[in-house]
Amino acid sequence: MRVRLYNNSQWKKMRLGYLIYHPLCEMCEKEGKTTPATDVHHINSPFDDGLSEDQRLGRLLDPNNLMALCQYHHGLIHFQQQNPNVKKS
Repeated sequence: MRVRLYNNSQWKKMRLGYLIYHPLCEMCEKEGKTTPATDVHHINSPFDDGLSEDQRLGRLLDPNNLMALCQYHHGLIHFQQQNPNVKKS
């Protein structure tokens, strides 16, 4: 399912456009750093359980559900989501 959604031509165009308009990591900017964004993160995952195919596509393509991130911060967010008991430093 992930592969099919991420191979969606609408998503590929949206991802590229989002990075063009948001070229810097949004989390680094909050920390006062300037780091190029390499990833587009979905704030609310299109892969949450219980979503219909239309709801998944809606979340995938919702520009208000996106965040431009560097590879470090994207990995950090996913690590924290998978390990909620690990304290943030």
